[in-house]
Formats: sequence, structure tokens, C-alpha cells
Amino acid sequence: METFLNLKFGKSKENGNGSGDNNAKAGSSKEGFQNSQPDNIDQQTSAVPGSVGGSAKRKRAKVSSVWAHFKRSGDKKLAKCNKCGQEYKTSGNTSNLADHLRRHHLFLQNSESINNEVENTSASVSFSSETASSASSARSSTRSVSPFFRRALQYESNSQRKKQLDKSIIEMIALDFQPFTIVKDKGFRRLINLLDPRYVLPSPYTLSGKLLETTYQEVHQKLKNDLTEIKYVAITSDSWTSSVSESYLTVTCHYINSAFELKSIILSTKPLANGMNHTSENIAESLESIFREWNIENKIVCIVTDNAANMIKTCELLKIRHLPCYAHSLNLVVQENFNDLKTNIKRCKDIVTFIKSSNVAMEIFKKEQNIDDDITNKQYKLIQEVPTRWNSTFYMIERILKTNEAISRTLLKVRKAPQPLSVDELSILNDVVKVLKCFEEATKKISGGSYVTISLIIPLTFGIYNFLNAVITELDTEEGKLFCSGLIESVKKRIFPYESRNVTKIGTIIDPRFKKEGFRNPENASSAAVILEQEMQGALRQKSQSQNININEPSVSQNIQTSPSLFAFLESRISGKIKSVTSDVIITRRQYLERANSAEDADPLLFWKISGNELTPMDECARKFLCIPATSVESERSFSSAGQVITDRRSKLKSTNVDKLIFLHKNLNITDNK
Repeated sequence: METFLNLKFGKSKENGNGSGDNNAKAGSSKEGFQNSQPDNIDQQTSAVPGSVGGSAKRKRAKVSSVWAHFKRSGDKKLAKCNKCGQEYKTSGNTSNLADHLRRHHLFLQNSESINNEVENTSASVSFSSETASSASSARSSTRSVSPFFRRALQYESNSQRKKQLDKSIIEMIALDFQPFTIVKDKGFRRLINLLDPRYVLPSPYTLSGKLLETTYQEVHQKLKNDLTEIKYVAITSDSWTSSVSESYLTVTCHYINSAFELKSIILSTKPLANGMNHTSENIAESLESIFREWNIENKIVCIVTDNAANMIKTCELLKIRHLPCYAHSLNLVVQENFNDLKTNIKRCKDIVTFIKSSNVAMEIFKKEQNIDDDITNKQYKLIQEVPTRWNSTFYMIERILKTNEAISRTLLKVRKAPQPLSVDELSILNDVVKVLKCFEEATKKISGGSYVTISLIIPLTFGIYNFLNAVITELDTEEGKLFCSGLIESVKKRIFPYESRNVTKIGTIIDPRFKKEGFRNPENASSAAVILEQEMQGALRQKSQSQNININEPSVSQNIQTSPSLFAFLESRISGKIKSVTSDVIITRRQYLERANSAEDADPLLFWKISGNELTPMDECARKFLCIPATSVESERSFSSAGQVITDRRSKLKSTNVDKLIFLHKNLNITDNK
């Protein structure tokens, strides 16, 4: 250290008047100055007084920017901070001063700038040319200051700022489906270091272990507390198999809170009991476990799943009401009628496949589109059919019709291309698109997750049926008419039965937009009114039991004297006027049904939020039934989420971590908005 200090301040023992032997060997004295400049030191030089011919030179130190924040005392032995007045001893070295600025004032966010200044100040004079190894040792000593400062500046592991940033990292990973190893990516590390050099990223192991578990438990507990206040929930569920052949069951929960807001949360995405065995018994066992975990066994109004036999049997085993997914039913209606259009659909698929698989054809197709639309130069991509999704076939045909001119010119310019579509084929495809428009609109409306959908099933079914009967007279081809008539029969078979289900009947009549007018069959409308009345009576009985009130026996006001008096005649008359529960319910129901219907685009939950107190206990029925979704789309959306979670970079994820990541991805925004 003494050598380091001597080098820094340039102490030397000169021989007499400085006229020493110029031919003396370099390094004969440890404190002597070196004539040649060491590498990488760019500083001004001046001749040392008394040296011969300037052969001994020393270098003038650069002034550190640290001194902009400190004031030296008269004897230059102390430095006083301009910000807080703290004093430090100094003999010219600024290391302790720079450390003070970082710790207490954070003036310099980039630690490297101060570290470099410390190095330059410490190496402010030339080294003695004692040996190459000693010079290297000195440089190494100065460079070792930099890691020291970095360690000193890092946030403590238990500091609030460190915890806040760690939580933000794990939330980013869940929300954006990033791999845990992102914290090892060079670009990401550089970004974090630039934003906050004091923050040290956690390891992938820490993220996937402690931090993921802590965040999951925190959100899980918040939602579990919320559900304790909820009386009714609906469930959607579906099973699926991951890309690494693991079977999962996803369960979502839907409810209406005290503010009449519709909420949807994911409860679980867990491996099925007994692995790949998708039997109803295994699914029922898994569902029961999830329901117990969330304490909702006695709150479930209905479970919505696809039309698979094992899911229907599962609900029977659980003794919970089941509703087949309406979107699946629509898909079956259309798919079973595509058989009459196999040839036309195959022609479209072949054309799309050819253009998409040929770079030459694709480039020509792009240029040909510019000819058709030379104003906006909008480019359309062809859409390939997904066999299990009817609407993908619809979008494929629709896009072909939209770009047919460009497609035809492309196919004629490329060797071995399919023949362009003929006029007759185009006429058939135009009829198909015209017919399927109503199914596309119905699917979009019914698949929403942020608004009430159970009440749409019966009116949409009625609307589809009326549309098909009207459009069939406008079709140009026999193939189109045959396709449309087949759809009409499938609608009767597959989606008319929804109007006979109690949950859909109550959902429709209790929606102020539809009421009785939303039904196709007036008998079903009347039946819905009766079922609603029964539900209202049940809600009143449940309320009275919780409050220990007997609502079955009329009671006379306690102000009336039971002993003989001049007003005794009033007792029998007043007791006769006291309304029964049934009459109260009938009156409330009548008041509701006789009100004008709300507008088609009105929010039924807003109606019940405003008018609920006037229509008690009908508002309780609205909360119970309007939370039921018409489809299991919410559970299916998690499948695509799961596909993003289980990527090549995440193929070794534990199943428990898959569950936690999907849970946080869906539910973090819900808890953040509280």
C-alpha cells in the first residue's frame, strides 16, 4: 500500500541538484521517475524542477468531478459535502468521497463513471520502471476498487426496493409468458443494469422457486378471501394435453360481486388424476379437490363444458347442473353440413396451400393485389382452414373471394399451380359465405368474457333460425340452398333444446333486454316466469332462515291489542290484508315484466345494480343466474396460454409451475385493480 501511495503522490529522492548520471540503469531507485509513459495513461506532463533535460517527468493529475460536490478546507486535509455538510479526511484521494455520494445522494447513477475517476486519480503519476510485474500489480490494485464499489452499492436482500423489483420481474414473467432464464439473457441484464445499477437480478432457480410461490400464494389468498363473500358461482372446465404429453384440467370460476360486476378467474390448471386417463371418474375427482381447496362446493350453480360424454357424466357424478357449451353446439351444426361442400372446400384448401408453400407464387400474389388496390396497396394474407373450427373454413372462403382476382392471375403465371376457381364454384362459395354470416356474428357475441352471455342463447337461436329461413330464398345455387336447409334442420336438432333448459330460460327472462319477448316459443316464456317465481320464493326462504324469520305464517302488528278492546274488530280485518310471500313475489315479478325492455346494447348488470333494491329478491336471482357463461371459451383460452407457457424454452417446467404461471397470468390484473 505504501508503494501505491508513494506512486500516487510522486515522492522521490533526488540526487543533489538533480544532475545524476543519465546513463544510470532504470529502476536503480524504487522512488525514481520513469522517463517513458506507461500504456493507457493520457495525461499532461511537465519537467520536474532540477531534472536534466526534462529526463525525469511527472504527470499532472486530472481533477475528479467528485470535487464538484465537496469543498476543501484551508489546509486541504478535510473535504466537506456541499449537500449534507458531512466532513471526510482526504489527502487528495476521492474514493471515500465518491462512496459517500453513492450511498447518501446517488448523484452518479452509472457506477462505472466514478470507478473510472477513482482509477485515474489513483494512477495520477507515472509508475516507477522497477519491473513490468510491479506495474501490472499496481494497475490490478486500482482496478479492484471497481467491484468493491459495485458490491457496496447493491440493494440489501431484505430492502423494500429489492423486494419490489423482484416481484415485478416474476409478474413480468407470468404476464408475458417469459422463461425464467430471461434473467440470464445479456440484453435483458444490460437493460436492468442501465435502469438501476444497484439491483442484482435473482437467479432462475430463485424465480421459479421462492418468488413464484410467494406471488402465487399472495394472489391465491386475495381471491380466496373474495370468494368467501360470494354466494353463487358458475364453473367452466375442460381437459387438454400439452405438447409434452401431459394431461391437464383447467377450471375457471365466474361470479357477480356485490357491485354487480361480472368477474372471471382461473382456479386451477392441474394434471389430471391418473394422468392420461380422461374418464369421468378421474375428472370428477380432480374437480372435487379443486372445489374443496376454494371452499365453493355449495356455491356452484352450473358447470359449463363441451358436449363430450365424459364431461356430461362428470357433472352427473358431482350432482351439479350441466350446460353444454353453446359455441361447441354451433360448431357441430355447421361442421356436419360441410360434408355437402367437401369438393369446394378442398379446392380452396389446395389453392391456399399452394400459394403459401411457394415463394414465387407468394411474391406474385402480393404484386397482383397492388394492381387491384393501387390506392391503399393493402396486402391480404390467405387463411388456411383448421378442420376442427368451422369459422376458420368460413374465413378461408371469405378471404379467397375477397382476393380472387389476384389469386386467379397468380395461378395462371405459376407452373403446376391449381386451376383458378370457376364462375360456378365462386357462386357456390358466395352463397356459403352469405349463409354463414349469422353463425359468425352469433359466435362472436356468445364468446365474450366480460359481459353477460347466458341470456343470449335463446334469442340468438331464434335469430339464427329466422335468418336462415329468410336467406334461403335469396341464394343463387342449388348447392347453397341445400347447405342452408341442412343448417336449419341441424339448428332444430342441436340448439332448439337450449330453450327448454331452466338455466337458459331464467337467464333470458331475467335479462331486462329480453324478458318474455326473447323466446321463440311462448310456452317456454310462460314456463320461465313460473320457474323465476319459484327461484324468488327460494331466495326469500333462504334469507328468512339466515335471519330466523318465519315467513310462512302471517303475523299481525304487535301494536294491536290481543285483549278485548274497542278496536278488537280490526284484528281480523288487518290479518286478512297481510300479504303472503307468494303474493309479494308475484307482484314484484309483474312489476319487472311490465316495465319497458332495456335497449339491445344496454348492460343488464347495470339495470340490476340500479333497480335491484326495488325488485328484491329478483336481484338475487339475477346474481345467481347471470354469472353463468354460455360457453367454455374461458377455459379454452387458457389452453393457448398454456401453449405459450410450455414452449421449447420451458419444456422442462414442473406441472405445479405451469399451474402457477397460468393462474398469475389470468388473475394478476384482477387483484391489481382492487
